Amino acid sequence: MLKQRWGRIINVTSVFGQMGQAGQANYAASKAGLIGLTNGYCAGGRVRQHHLHAVAPGFIETAMTSGFSEDLNRTR
Repeated sequence: MLKQRWGRIINVTSVFGQMGQAGQANYAASKAGLIGLTNGYCAGGRVRQHHLHAVAPGFIETAMTSGFSEDLNRTR
């Protein structure tokens, strides 16, 4: 990317990076870190044509999320 002076980075994060999740502070912190990295890079100005994006999919019903409380299920 540096040599080409162009490139794209796409970070996959989570809505829990913005709102947190009980019992999953480590997961929420890592996703919040990606959001902060993306925002910080974009706010710092682009010297080259590097584009950094973050994608935060909404709530997805899976076996792992089936035990979540009804309050969390309404966030989708």
